[in-house]
Amino acid sequence: MLYELTGPRALTFREAAAAIAEARGVALDYVEVPLDAYAAEMRAHDVPAEMIDLVVYLFGTVLDGRNAMTADGVEQALGRKGTDFRTYAARVAAESGWG
Repeated sequence: MLYELTGPRALTFREAAAAIAEARGVALDYVEVPLDAYAAEMRAHDVPAEMIDLVVYLFGTVLDGRNAMTADGVEQALGRKGTDFRTYAARVAAESGWG
């Protein structure tokens, strides 16, 4: 059986960064980097072309909106609702996970 695992709500990378910043009590800026600029930077650091192609494909798929939904896989697999990312971030920060 295949379970799609998500939290109870979809969020952007900006929202995830804000949740981590809040949990840690620090300022954290999210800067969106255009995919073509990211690929150019990887080329400049001699990342193999097939790796660049894979990263461009994966991030293109993630960032185009087609994955902006939630699923109930956590509940199916574990019998409980998924944890909200803000709750998760607060727990990890309290355990010094991002120290």
